[in-house]
Amino acid sequence: MKAKHEITLFEFDCLVGEDASQSVAASPHIKVVSNMAYDYLKQLCLSDESESQLLQLRRRNGMEVLQVQNYAGVIFTPDKTPIEVLPKIGKQLASDSINGSGTDAYDKARQSLLIMLKALKGFAHIQTSNANINQQKMPLLEVFISQFLNSVNMLIKRGLRSDYLRKEDNLAFF
Repeated sequence: MKAKHEITLFEFDCLVGEDASQSVAASPHIKVVSNMAYDYLKQLCLSDESESQLLQLRRRNGMEVLQVQNYAGVIFTPDKTPIEVLPKIGKQLASDSINGSGTDAYDKARQSLLIMLKALKGFAHIQTSNANINQQKMPLLEVFISQFLNSVNMLIKRGLRSDYLRKEDNLAFF
């Protein structure tokens, strides 16, 4: 099954199913997902799992919506719809932009998230200076995959041998 069209939204924006898409009225803060994805996310929201805190069931304009809570990252649904959630700082960038272009605000919010991840202690896997990321304006999932592959490439080039300790003895393992 091929991955579906990616949905990008900010923290505290809402998701609705295709059935309610007629009622959305082109709101920039409400995005439409497939019914299968919506049902999965609703079930996740209503469960007792720790992931249930990602979304909250709400009512907006008389329709049932799922509001993304304090979360930034990528959510995959069973129908392979990637939902990219960007930090709420992007909403401010969108309202400040002169032409009102949401894609520019998404790119700036994505870049802000990468800078935040780079500053996170114990998570030194993101390199925001990478020209490939800046030029292509890649989705978050592709950034994570690219950074992982770069880390693996560096590890392979450096080699694992340097991590071994030499010890000569009658041992039960190598």
